[in-house]
Amino acid sequence: MRGVHRTEFSLNLALAAAVGGALGAVVRHLVVQQTANIFGTELPWGTFIVNTIGSFILGIAVEIFALIWTPGQAFQVMLTAGLCGSLTTFSAFSMDLVTLFEQGFLTKAGIYLVVSILSGVMALLAGMALIRAINT
Repeated sequence: MRGVHRTEFSLNLALAAAVGGALGAVVRHLVVQQTANIFGTELPWGTFIVNTIGSFILGIAVEIFALIWTPGQAFQVMLTAGLCGSLTTFSAFSMDLVTLFEQGFLTKAGIYLVVSILSGVMALLAGMALIRAINT
């Protein structure tokens, strides 16, 4: 097929994603648990925080890899697909949103939806802008 770029399976890259994924999952669990202890469970602060931080880290990583330093592909996969992929979680965000709706907190659910999406995009852009500013 034209225009289709196929890549071969790489055990090394799969293991790199797994290592980063394990680390990101543990960090996410700890952050979600601790934010519930600190702020309570009325709103899903933990999911919001990990999604925002993960987006910021991803923005930093993408710009560093593009402008400053090009580490091996395994490290890039470990950090982006592994760590950031498991640290941030659309499925938990979706579940938290549906739970708020089902509990009748329609205003809170709407605010959570908008603020979560905006904070994720803004954090990604902020991470990219930070690296661009440092690199100039």
